[in-house]
Amino acid sequence: MKKTLIAFAAIAAVSAAQADVTIYGQLDQGMYNQTDSGNRQSALSSNVNSTSVLGFKGMEDMGGGLSANFDLLSELTLQSGQMGSQTSGDAAVAGGQKPNIFTRKAEISLASKDIGTFQIGRLQDLVWLTQGELNNSGSNSFGFAAYTAQQTNFTSLATLGYGAAAYLTAPTDTTYTGTKTAAGVVGTANQSESGYAPVNFNAGYGYKTPTISGFTGSYQHIGDMYASTAAGYTAASGNAYRLEYTNGPIKAQYATTSRNDATGNTGAQWRTYGATYEIGNYKIIAAQSTLRTQGNFTQIDGNTINGVGVNYKLSAMSDVSFAYTTIQDDNSANNGTKGSVFGLTGRYFFSKRTNVYAGFGQGSNSGGSKITMFYGGPSANTAAAASTTGYLVGVRHTF
Repeated sequence: MKKTLIAFAAIAAVSAAQADVTIYGQLDQGMYNQTDSGNRQSALSSNVNSTSVLGFKGMEDMGGGLSANFDLLSELTLQSGQMGSQTSGDAAVAGGQKPNIFTRKAEISLASKDIGTFQIGRLQDLVWLTQGELNNSGSNSFGFAAYTAQQTNFTSLATLGYGAAAYLTAPTDTTYTGTKTAAGVVGTANQSESGYAPVNFNAGYGYKTPTISGFTGSYQHIGDMYASTAAGYTAASGNAYRLEYTNGPIKAQYATTSRNDATGNTGAQWRTYGATYEIGNYKIIAAQSTLRTQGNFTQIDGNTINGVGVNYKLSAMSDVSFAYTTIQDDNSANNGTKGSVFGLTGRYFFSKRTNVYAGFGQGSNSGGSKITMFYGGPSANTAAAASTTGYLVGVRHTF
């Protein structure tokens, strides 16, 4: 706890010396209820609708269109008052306070309006960012975001019926003195973190081009970077690419990211693509995300997620989203394993920063699928091949 307070004191000192520093974030506290197979589960959550975060960012204008920037971001668990969550790896919700706070993002960058932006530090993966931008429900739950959050999480996929639990082995190289857990091989919240997300937040470097004729490209090298002289592999490393195209009401995106297995070969690759189209009060979204595995990761099944949705602006103060999403196990031995969810979510905006929301979802599972409609929800308790219903209500404030 003392280390956390010292970190905030240092940030405050920097803020006083540098004018262009912004404190930003959002606080979202929801309540959800899920019913399946006669079982009811209810809980409070700080990320069931949108993720609660606290961030600090700053910019120094060096002239000539060149700037230096930093961005530090941590997830918040409001009901326990902790920095972080089990997903981002900086604190276990049921555990004690830990001092590692900025594990959602901790980067420094140099940006040029003519050349582009170079980033280094703890980055947000390009596929993970694209999945969020193509979310069809307007909420972390009831749609694309809930299902893709499971797809980028090997531990969840095994729990939910989309592969085996023993999905890889740890590296055995005795010359490497860093973290050598099975999670570290995948790149799971690397740098000695213990979060459940193998892709989302990892150390590395990246580059983003300027926008040219509507097109913007990005590249990242991510994950642990070391070479084993004993076995000749680089574990937990990978590369990510994204291409964006914007033309008036249309925005299309394609992104891919990969992770090496313990042999140094590509063990898993995620691809996400889709588009949004705005016309009048409507915003239409369609997207697909796939996972393909090989090598040490074949125990986890490849799968495909499809999502479509419509957001309709009822008035200047309210909107509603309709979403339909499916996930299909692509392993031929388990082709009956699949899930789907329909969601309806509405929001009322008291102001630009504060809104209340309510949502309802209905899901179905077949085969071995036990997937839940809620982001961070009661996944392990959902029965296989069960139909589920659920709702959520809450309040969100951004700053």
